[in-house]
Amino acid sequence: LFVASAASLFRLAQRLGLSDAVALRACLLYALNPATVFYSAIYTESLYTFLHFEALVHLLGDETTTSAPGTVLSTLLLAAATFTRSNGILSCAIVLAVRLRGCARGCIRGKVSGSGGRAAPSFLVGGSQLKLFARQGLLAVAQCFFVLAPFYFYQVAFQLSWCQSYRSALESQQVAADGAAMEAKLDAMGAGWCTGSPFVPKVYSSVQSSYWNVGLFKFYELSQVPNFLLALPIWLCTAFLVHRFCATLFPNARSKRAWSAHLVRLLDDSGLFGQLVLCLHWALMCAISILVINVQVSTRFLSTCAPLYLFTAQLTTQTDTAAHLKWILRFFLTYAALGCILFPNFYPWV
Repeated sequence: LFVASAASLFRLAQRLGLSDAVALRACLLYALNPATVFYSAIYTESLYTFLHFEALVHLLGDETTTSAPGTVLSTLLLAAATFTRSNGILSCAIVLAVRLRGCARGCIRGKVSGSGGRAAPSFLVGGSQLKLFARQGLLAVAQCFFVLAPFYFYQVAFQLSWCQSYRSALESQQVAADGAAMEAKLDAMGAGWCTGSPFVPKVYSSVQSSYWNVGLFKFYELSQVPNFLLALPIWLCTAFLVHRFCATLFPNARSKRAWSAHLVRLLDDSGLFGQLVLCLHWALMCAISILVINVQVSTRFLSTCAPLYLFTAQLTTQTDTAAHLKWILRFFLTYAALGCILFPNFYPWV
């Protein structure tokens, strides 16, 4: 699966308009990523990245997003990725961005002209545009539903099964059948997530909060400073690469005319648009890793983001980023080597 996911990353790089040389370097970086030990162990990272990268191959691109087979296949792959790892639900942001571009392409017309990339877009709103909006909106809702469904229905099924078992066990012990007493007993035995309706599942958030201290700023404790330092390199790497990409994509974007030109260029170039969407998705995941989750796993969490490898590979073609590239490569190799030593010996790692 690790090899298959690397092949999918190569195809994704090609889909985004990158050269074969850059795509190959991205795969080599992926093979030596900072959390590589988990991709070779019996963990779900390799399966998730294979499903996620392959879904993006079929989701990003003009011909695939307008065809029924590409839409269906990408949706099924994203749903399977969510069933593998819960962070798959964040793929809804990518789906919404793709459908938003589909709407914009139907109502914005413009041509990029001249070396300055100036554009004069025109906005069209009519019956055909409204039909397009409705179609893209329905597709967005349907795709997001299928992406979120595994995460939701797995929790519902879990609560229906286990909570019924807990209640049956308490009833057999002649615990009072009163609802309040039953809920108090469930809470006392560590199954407080069984209270309330099973169709508003709480098991995942409860387990994450109770055992992993997941929640907004809940990990911000003095004792967690070492874990923050462990996660700091991947955060710095993300911040630098995201800033570098955006600065390159939007040079001198200080006027309305310049932003119009960039907008038209993004609508016309599916590869460039795909890179921007994946960059923003990566930034969203980084923000979540800083503010919400157990920061110790930030490196593994963000290692599933394709731009980490694609953008780093692009640095190899630029002469003005040699120092930054060396720092990133040292980070990759150091964490990859330490992970292969520490993790098999049962030491805590990323």
